[in-house]
Amino acid sequence: MQVNKELVKKAKNGDTCAFGQLYELIYKELCKYAFYCLGNNEDVKDVVSEAVLDAFKSIKSLKNPDAFEAWMFRILSAKCKRKLAGYVDKTLEFNDAFNTNEPAHISDPANTVVEDVALERAFKALNPIDRQIVSMSTFAGFNSKEIGELLGMNKNTVRTRLSRALESMRTYLR
Repeated sequence: MQVNKELVKKAKNGDTCAFGQLYELIYKELCKYAFYCLGNNEDVKDVVSEAVLDAFKSIKSLKNPDAFEAWMFRILSAKCKRKLAGYVDKTLEFNDAFNTNEPAHISDPANTVVEDVALERAFKALNPIDRQIVSMSTFAGFNSKEIGELLGMNKNTVRTRLSRALESMRTYLR
């Protein structure tokens, strides 16, 4: 998706309506990306809100108006990483409380279709970086070069990790 460069320039100059319009343009993509990283609607609302608030506060520091969308996803990505780190801590606390070695599983009771559950499990079985790469590619529509820039990786590394992650999911689903 290409956002309007003029809207970005207006937002950089303090036009809150312009920022609101930019937010409306990418809100669904931000939420999709966060959901597929986190898998929890409440956390999605939290991280998207935090990311948008941070972006609003620091939009004047954005140097290239063409990079607005990538900049927003970079902020959101950092918020998702922080939230995922919190999941690990909560899982460890949960497992300690019940003296079990099994990982805690957070599921959405609305997902009753077997294929959806299997796909969700295959996705969640990926490590956090690979999950993020798959999300950015599949759900947010970024190419390997853009993902590499956002995550500080070589585009070829991104392609390799994406390919391996998708193959891992295929194997899981067999």
